[in-house]
Amino acid sequence: MPKKFRDISLIAMPDKFITIACDSCAGVGALDCDIVKSSGYFAGYRTAFVPLIETLAIGAKPLLLTNTLSVSGDDYGAQIICGIKDAARDAGIFDANAITGSTEENFKIAVTSLGVTVIGEMPKNTLPKAITHDYSLYLAGLPKVGSDVIACPDAILSFDAIKYLKASKLVHDVLPVGSKGIAFETTQMCDVLGAHFKPDKHIPIDLFASAGPATCALFAVLENVQDLFSHIDIPIHKLGTLISKKS
Repeated sequence: MPKKFRDISLIAMPDKFITIACDSCAGVGALDCDIVKSSGYFAGYRTAFVPLIETLAIGAKPLLLTNTLSVSGDDYGAQIICGIKDAARDAGIFDANAITGSTEENFKIAVTSLGVTVIGEMPKNTLPKAITHDYSLYLAGLPKVGSDVIACPDAILSFDAIKYLKASKLVHDVLPVGSKGIAFETTQMCDVLGAHFKPDKHIPIDLFASAGPATCALFAVLENVQDLFSHIDIPIHKLGTLISKKS
């Protein structure tokens, strides 16, 4: 039977998990009734970014991406699909046959809407385990939503940042933050790690603000190692400490 881990559905196989992640977007694009004006390419890329980054963040390898568009596959729809394909490539999906989807060819649509689902796989022993020591909790990127996502490309989460954090032996857990905000995802991380969160006294970030299409991510490290941060080209902020319930 499938089970949930955070926003990911897991299907247990004999030696691995199949992972399923998805995201949707509406009102962002270049059509008449879109609320946030952007290129079709941006809407496609950033929507695909969310389930791809969630897949990478739990240590899974993305294998297959499907997209469902509310618009036709004409020039505008093709721009969206191009953004989706580029995001898939940046996440590690290089086989063109691993990307499939559907478009709306029957009606003229005035607002952009799309969904993306990513299927991946991971070894069973790679999910984060409860901590036995206290960890520092940091935030990579800043919470942004709407037009601020477009206006602040140097402040938001990237594939490079997640890949670097996941590859580091200093990082125990990584969790992307979306529309539910930092405080919500901190609680989710604490539940998995068997910890409670002690915030720093002065945090210059709204912990309840929406982070839109995964514009930032929490990560837990055993100690503050500056060399780790020097390789990440987006803002890094310390939020506080994860206190192990076992320590």
